[in-house]
Amino acid sequence: MTYLNRFMLVMVVATLASCGGPKPLALDGSVKDFEKEDVLYSMDITRDPATIYEIEGKSSFTSPESSASFRYSIRMKRDSVIWLDITDPFVGLKVARALIFPDSAVMYNRFESIWMAGGSDILKESIGLDLDFHQLQAFILGEPIYIPDSDEEMTLVPDSTLIKLVVHKPITDSSWITKPHLFQYHYAPTLEFPLMVQSFEMPARNARIVYQYTEQERNIPSSFELFIVNEGVDIYFEMDHSVIRRDVDLHIPFSIPDGYERIR
Repeated sequence: MTYLNRFMLVMVVATLASCGGPKPLALDGSVKDFEKEDVLYSMDITRDPATIYEIEGKSSFTSPESSASFRYSIRMKRDSVIWLDITDPFVGLKVARALIFPDSAVMYNRFESIWMAGGSDILKESIGLDLDFHQLQAFILGEPIYIPDSDEEMTLVPDSTLIKLVVHKPITDSSWITKPHLFQYHYAPTLEFPLMVQSFEMPARNARIVYQYTEQERNIPSSFELFIVNEGVDIYFEMDHSVIRRDVDLHIPFSIPDGYERIR
């Protein structure tokens, strides 16, 4: 049974059930019934349809050297720009701000009165992962960081509760040596086919992202946890979205404060 056929079946069941109770979330069938073409199709079509997002929430960061908590505001136009504002959760002081484009980024730090600008390498150095703009966007929205070109790159792993998928991205040139090339995705077999976990590996480090959803918000995760192991050092990062708005007016104020030192 293909994903499209199962989708239509569930839509009928959900419509009938709505007359006498809540709509069922689980698909009618075992996880083992899914095929690679079903997952590949879903990875491509289940993206949230909005173009502009405004997301607010709180976050925490923990590493062997330090830990911190802060509030954040993200404004994003899909495939165009990501604006990030970081605020101290206790006194409301603006801590940092970043403006990220597909090919460049600029950011400043109020604590140290410094700022930097440059190409996509600035983003990679700041977050400690070899991710580009579009992969960071997917990271935030709960979408696969890499969608394979064909099901030949994919392997389904048998499991009783989640749809587990391993993707090997072909390394076609030397520039891919330091970039992620092995991905794992865990999907829940529900009507919305949400991405529950994604992980990727690269030399000396790997990352795992665990997403959570609510009944009201199923397309975009309400929170996620990021686990990074970098050369044996564990780093933990959590984001909890309190507000998600779609297709609102996009306002992204950004200017470097006077007197800040450019370090790059």
